[in-house]
Amino acid sequence: MRSRSIPPPRDHVLGVGVSALSFATASDLVVGVRGNRDTRGRSIGLATVHDVDEARADPSFRRSLNTSWLTPPDDLPLVWLGPPGFARVDGPGLMLAVYDAGRSPCFSGSQPGVADELKTRVTVRDPGLAVVGPSPPPCRPRVSPAPLRI
Repeated sequence: MRSRSIPPPRDHVLGVGVSALSFATASDLVVGVRGNRDTRGRSIGLATVHDVDEARADPSFRRSLNTSWLTPPDDLPLVWLGPPGFARVDGPGLMLAVYDAGRSPCFSGSQPGVADELKTRVTVRDPGLAVVGPSPPPCRPRVSPAPLRI
């Protein structure tokens, strides 16, 4: 049996290691790490085809996705690019599973103000929820990589 702190294997899609797991496995891993010192502060980077495209042009972003604890696919085209066993792990659904388990989320990413708005909305839904953060990184303009040649 796999330890809850050990993430599932990854399959590489254009240089990004995408976690090969189902929604149920992702939810169990995220919710099940409560109190596990080995997993504190680990990030989860839900990936889309757009993210993989951005990561091709931005080594720092690619490194962020590749070093996250989990990088599950958050859209169907990325699932279709992956091997059998890939399943969509939708961000909103995973957030709800985290909230419903009483876990404290930390929001990161997006444009300035978006993480603050999300924090406001989830605390309206669940007034007792302790939100850690938000912590949005500085966003950068989109960089278009060279066309992919297959």
